[in-house]
Amino acid sequence: MDRDTHDPNRISSLYWEFSYDEMIKYDLKANLDYVKLLTGHEKVIYIGHSQGTHIFLMGYTLYPDYLQNSIEKFVGVGPIFSLNSTVTYFL
Repeated sequence: MDRDTHDPNRISSLYWEFSYDEMIKYDLKANLDYVKLLTGHEKVIYIGHSQGTHIFLMGYTLYPDYLQNSIEKFVGVGPIFSLNSTVTYFL
């Protein structure tokens, strides 16, 4: 593989045009599926910092069943916002 393949200066600017919506819709599930495949575990522990916490919490609104079946525990470190008076199935 060419060493410059992942050099951000050599990649088209279109490569970097993605949104939070796309990270929530595509990346969250793809990353979890990949980790579950590599580890062989049905459920994993998700630790998110700032953006990772945001993506998980927004993803939970879209895919609650999937995340309940994929996540053993969720740890949000340094979230970009806080949730008051919420109920969680993880605690």
